[in-house]
Amino acid sequence: MNTITLYRPWFNRFVLYNMVFFCLQLGFILAQGGSFLHTVPLPSIVYIELLLTLGLHLGLYLLLSLLQTTLLWGVLQRQRYALTEERWTIAIWSFSVLMLITANAYFFPLSVFSRLFLPELPHFILLILLTCALLALALLVINTWLVTTFKTRIYLVLALGILVGFYHLPQDFLLPTTARPSQAPNIILIGVDSLRPNSITEANTPNMAGFLKHSVQFEETISPLARTYPAWASILTGLYPLHHRARYNLMPPQLVKSSRSIAWNLQDVGYQTVYATDDRRFNSINKDFGFQTIIGPKLGVNDVLLGTFNDFPLSNLLINLPISRWLFPYNYMNRASHYSYYPRSFDSALHHELAVQSSHSSPLFMAVHFALPHWPYAWAASSPAKVKNEYSVTERGQLYLDSLQEADNQVGRFLDDLQQYGYLNHCIVVLLSDHGEALYEPGSRQTRAATYQGDGASKLADYFKRKTSTTLEQSAGHGSDLLSTSQFHSLLAFQIYQNHRLITTAKKLSTRVALIDIAPTLEQYVGKAAVQPSDGISLLKAIQENAPLPERAFIMESGMLPNQFLSREQARIVGQQLFTVNEQGLMILRKSAIAKLDADKLYAIIYGDWLLALYPDDDGYIPVTMRLSDYHWMDTFHHPFVRSSPALTMFNQLKQFYHKDWPLTPYGQPQAH
Repeated sequence: MNTITLYRPWFNRFVLYNMVFFCLQLGFILAQGGSFLHTVPLPSIVYIELLLTLGLHLGLYLLLSLLQTTLLWGVLQRQRYALTEERWTIAIWSFSVLMLITANAYFFPLSVFSRLFLPELPHFILLILLTCALLALALLVINTWLVTTFKTRIYLVLALGILVGFYHLPQDFLLPTTARPSQAPNIILIGVDSLRPNSITEANTPNMAGFLKHSVQFEETISPLARTYPAWASILTGLYPLHHRARYNLMPPQLVKSSRSIAWNLQDVGYQTVYATDDRRFNSINKDFGFQTIIGPKLGVNDVLLGTFNDFPLSNLLINLPISRWLFPYNYMNRASHYSYYPRSFDSALHHELAVQSSHSSPLFMAVHFALPHWPYAWAASSPAKVKNEYSVTERGQLYLDSLQEADNQVGRFLDDLQQYGYLNHCIVVLLSDHGEALYEPGSRQTRAATYQGDGASKLADYFKRKTSTTLEQSAGHGSDLLSTSQFHSLLAFQIYQNHRLITTAKKLSTRVALIDIAPTLEQYVGKAAVQPSDGISLLKAIQENAPLPERAFIMESGMLPNQFLSREQARIVGQQLFTVNEQGLMILRKSAIAKLDADKLYAIIYGDWLLALYPDDDGYIPVTMRLSDYHWMDTFHHPFVRSSPALTMFNQLKQFYHKDWPLTPYGQPQAH
């Protein structure tokens, strides 16, 4: 009787134990909440990927069963052993499960199984349990090694060497360490999600603070629509959302004017174009925008489905390894799967891409978007005690600062890589944020009751009570409110290098600009004339020569569901109502939902010291006029405070801008309440 036949019963028993363990995990995961699987028709490609992923998980447990059987075989080679074969089987399986559970809890404390099995245990206790489990397994491995033949050991060493090399070989192995010089300048955009400019400090964000200290910084930069996808579309096209049509996240691609992206123009003059982000769930910037290379998790509805489904102790230990680019493409370097995301996985991919691109003589246009400071402001190493209910809008301040600190580390590592590979010899570097962020704190909306100019009750305050989840003086998130300056204020700073030397003089410019000005600035810098006019202007002369900029009015609008806070269940229901899945497996906004979303939009115009915002109510729009220097405000046109302002002129500008798309009320114009 050969060895395989002799130990097949033990392998089968390990398989049985592991399958029961896995099925319990699977049942718990599926019981955590509903999904698109229940109500939204999905194309066959989605189900195929789900089945393949399920098969992969089963395959991992089969491999674990094989390893466990090998350890049992090693024990049974000894002439004497204290336990029976059945008890050794249970012992080996128990040590394996203990190792998986404790390692998952130690490295992935936000995993559902970490919270289930070992809630809120101190790290040192987890470390003791994990060490004990690993020590027991290590002794079993050593025992198996000692009882094998010399020939078998050679095979094991070779196999182990191949595995280690496959998993951990540096991705830039044998690649050049310096970039070839190019005639045209490299262009690097470094974006940080949800970054409020006033959140940058020497103590918490030293890398970004150091960058700003040597930059030309525009102190007031407006995000026309403070959501990631619309904002990045404006950054790349130089257009307002009304003109590039990406007015919501996950707009159907055929409706978006992605052909206006500057990346296409730069391709035409020989640039290599790269877009990198660690969160693509609602940010579908793709090759349609002119990027030859996309770095990030795989795009598709399975980002949502598998992003949670893959939260198993065994797979979590693999998700941040390079092999998971193929094994778990919807989870690898995916900040949206925050329970398993370690920022180093994304940083490693950026490092590798810069190494690869350095072998080209073509100039590089690379846009990088670090999404860690986006809600829920957490990643794998975050403390469950701080995260608590991730759908809560309260007590987010420290989490937000922690996420900014880690994102700052990512920016610092990326800047170091740019220096290492020689990209800064001839380069323009732009540090920006797509929008800011409001935490639900007093004063997070600038409409304080004390600065209200009316004598009676405020219509706006009543509107917030009836129509929103917020109060008069508090707001949260981004793209949800146009009276919360921290939501639409963005970071924007430039550095220009020539011959390895920074040639721009550090300064702060107070003239108001917007994200739509970035693309025209870059086009002028590389000497590439714009194919079509943009809504923005070039800032290059202000950056290089301190030339004055014109004072302009800027248009703003909100994203979907303004000023609404959703629970997990509410988010699921709203998602099913608003989104569908196309034949390519991509989640997109339903065309039938766009008109309803448009009806709920907020609109605003900002000029000089004044902001005019329109909030939709039952019988018309509530016009809110605010003086930005002291935040005095009024919510009707018929008041001396408003008549002494340029509000009516601004209103007509807003109406003229939207023209055919103007949201007419039954009375033909926003009503003066």
